[in-house]
Amino acid sequence: MAAAHSAVLTVQQSRVCNCQVYLLPSFTDGQRAALLTACVGLLYTPQHEHFGIGPLEAMASGRPVIACNSGGPTESVLPGVTGFLCSPSPSQFADAMGKLLVSERLKS
Repeated sequence: MAAAHSAVLTVQQSRVCNCQVYLLPSFTDGQRAALLTACVGLLYTPQHEHFGIGPLEAMASGRPVIACNSGGPTESVLPGVTGFLCSPSPSQFADAMGKLLVSERLKS
């Protein structure tokens, strides 16, 4: 992935799973499709976002979404079905990520 995009901000080995975490500031449509195909789910952190296209793109790709319980995601994410809504705190996001990793229903 780093070779595909020259502006990779961070590549870090995760302590929780045997995986790498990449933070990309932007990407092409093709890269977005590849990322959504390869991911377990989408972590969407903006609060009070009016619409939020990211969660819709993830769900259209069959990927669950973890988002703040405010704004547009409250109208598009069905808790326990298409993802999880949580308070905007690190512990709430961590809890939702843990639930996603063990949820058989939400795995693609």
